[in-house]
Amino acid sequence: MNRFRCCWTLLLLLSFSIVLSASASASASVSEPVQEQEPLATPPDSPRLTALLQAMSRDDAAEAGFWREVTREGAPLVERVPGGPSDTVLVTFLWRQPPGGGDPGIAIAAWLRNLMPESGGRYDSQLQRLGDSGVWYRSYRMPAQGRFPYFLVRAQGEQPDPRALFRQHDASRGLRHEFFQDPLNPRARPYLEHITHGPITGGMSYVGGPDAPPDVYALAPPAQRGEVKHYEVPSKVMEETRRIAVYTPPGYDPADAARHGVLLVFDGMAYLHTVDLPMLLDRLHAQHAIAPLLAVMLDSAGRRGRGQDLPPDSLLSRFLDEELWPWLHQHYAFSDDPTRAVVAGASLGGLAAANTAFSLPHRFGNVLSQSGSYWWWPSPYAGAALTASDDGWTIRRFADQPQRPLRFYQEVGTWENPVMPLTNRRMRDTLRARGYAPCYSEFEGGHDLLAWGNTFSQGLVALVGQPPMREETRRRVCQN
Repeated sequence: MNRFRCCWTLLLLLSFSIVLSASASASASVSEPVQEQEPLATPPDSPRLTALLQAMSRDDAAEAGFWREVTREGAPLVERVPGGPSDTVLVTFLWRQPPGGGDPGIAIAAWLRNLMPESGGRYDSQLQRLGDSGVWYRSYRMPAQGRFPYFLVRAQGEQPDPRALFRQHDASRGLRHEFFQDPLNPRARPYLEHITHGPITGGMSYVGGPDAPPDVYALAPPAQRGEVKHYEVPSKVMEETRRIAVYTPPGYDPADAARHGVLLVFDGMAYLHTVDLPMLLDRLHAQHAIAPLLAVMLDSAGRRGRGQDLPPDSLLSRFLDEELWPWLHQHYAFSDDPTRAVVAGASLGGLAAANTAFSLPHRFGNVLSQSGSYWWWPSPYAGAALTASDDGWTIRRFADQPQRPLRFYQEVGTWENPVMPLTNRRMRDTLRARGYAPCYSEFEGGHDLLAWGNTFSQGLVALVGQPPMREETRRRVCQN
């Protein structure tokens, strides 16, 4: 393989992580603070702001009326632009600045490099002023079917703002930035400062287009809720204690082991809090879409860190097989039938899900891979360049070794770094060539937990759903 030709570097890919690669990638979307801007000389692209600009020239109360509408409807503004493409909308982020407050220095931070334009090699995400008003804004054209999370960000002053979700130091420019939830947007998901163990410091805001699939987080929670318990499981194999959270469905009967399947999810704390996996499972159980299912959310905050914990590793497989599963059977009742067991994860967790099932087919018969990092290679190739003709280590593993009795749901976002769709498609093609018949899907979104939370249920139903729903979901979802 031509691993050393320059195309995309794996060093770029190593910045991939969950929750927008929160600390790593958010600051890459931030422009340097600028001096206070002059009032806007040309009309904005937004039809509503254009109308507001005209109204303010005639009516002193126009701006106050606009802010009352924003308070009622929420921000950002999402508009179809007259004469523009039908599959595109204009998303306009807003900030309200009190009179005489000067330039707030607010910018937008989102991992959307293929959607947000660049200026001078950096994202031009600084908000600008509308006329001489207190309205500050920035607009971007986005696919109408998409949904994505974002933060507001600005340079830290002498005194850190206690409302900041997190802070990051940009050593190359000597700046420290503070990241905030959008106060004008009621739509948010819990944000974990560190993906593997938190703490939850607030919410990451998000916005969707008018043609986006239904937002699972905008629906009312089901009436019957399952139970979640937290444990620390000692491991001689890993030489540490591993944290897990175990979900049991409504009506769980410990005397009826055969009735319950099992789901193992990597990066468990992110799936517990940001994805809200228990809520998703409660809803599926209420809809009778799946048979009763336990969920084991495994924290990836081991002493080695998720970067070493989740790539193919015999220690992790041994821990799951020799220690965690016997421990679970001592405390819970569930079936040992691998066709009713699912292993799932996103990014490196998706890579771990595929390799765990490959190593332990007697435990897991189903793989739910969300944006799996199939570009991964072990040292000494981990820092080498990846070319369009290369295969990742896991792809080669599935291509070269005998087939396992596994079923796959595999997905990736169309807004992700080009390497992700490339290597996920290659993994799909390899699985097909080896006779696995994966259910493969590409969604309109990026490399983030918000997108994965909105598609997780369909992946689970496509694998282990009740027969009528499973077949309907596969017809609708699988892009085969």
